[in-house]
Amino acid sequence: MRIAYCEDEPAQRSRMELLLRTFAERKRLPLTVEAFSDSAAFLFQYPGSYPFDLIFLDIDLGGMDGMALARKIRETDSEVPILFLTNHKEYVFEGWYRKGILLSKEEDYRIQILSDESITAKFVKKRTPKVVKLSKTKYVYDGKTKNPGVIVLDGDGNRVSSDHYTVSYQAGRKKVGQYHVNVKMKNKYCGSKTLSFKIVPKATKITKVIKKKKVLSISWKKQKKQVSGYQIQVSTSRKFKSKKTKNISGMKKNSTTVSKLKSRKKYYIRIRTWKKKNRKKYYSAWSKVKIGKTK
Repeated sequence: MRIAYCEDEPAQRSRMELLLRTFAERKRLPLTVEAFSDSAAFLFQYPGSYPFDLIFLDIDLGGMDGMALARKIRETDSEVPILFLTNHKEYVFEGWYRKGILLSKEEDYRIQILSDESITAKFVKKRTPKVVKLSKTKYVYDGKTKNPGVIVLDGDGNRVSSDHYTVSYQAGRKKVGQYHVNVKMKNKYCGSKTLSFKIVPKATKITKVIKKKKVLSISWKKQKKQVSGYQIQVSTSRKFKSKKTKNISGMKKNSTTVSKLKSRKKYYIRIRTWKKKNRKKYYSAWSKVKIGKTK
């Protein structure tokens, strides 16, 4: 738990920090407290982003008072809980109107709302989403930038609004390769996750199969961009359980021969493209199967 506390009286700052640490130890909660002497010090350290689970503000601060600071915080963060502290009951209605909770500076730091009825304060931990994933993890190269959507689900399986996280994409995302997407939770959610997706080369197709004695001559459609070569598989099994594989380097090639086959045998043939990037090969989908029979 990370808490900010803005109080201009040093004795009160020390006392409040002691109370918070005592509470955290009793509840066995990890706790970080950052104390500030005035609004200017708080805004200098955090000018527009407030990475806290809870913010305590003394209303009667010198310079910009606690109410004005709360309004400043709300300009960019509508979620972080703010608790107001004061000795002045005349601030109760303003604090309530601003959706804060008035905390009286009494010995036990119980919350008081005009009457003497006590309200229990709950320290709610930020939630971690159950699912963070991409809408799509595989694309076929077409020369266009890829921006897969992000899906975040809470513990009940409900979709989390994009207001509660930021998404940053790795540069590029046009050519064949693997790319990363960083998702960082905010507001009432915590945590971050790095996801990945890949772009694979465009597939090709077999255009002709010529049968020869124990040899098949195979031709295919060339792919002119983002291809390093082709891979051909030949098998007597429709499911390619036992197969012969041949790799051809160079995207400009469009034919090859597969030899040392059995005579007068029917063979199933398929082809796919591949692209090598950073010592890793990325393969396209397989083509439709063609059938050829040797002499």
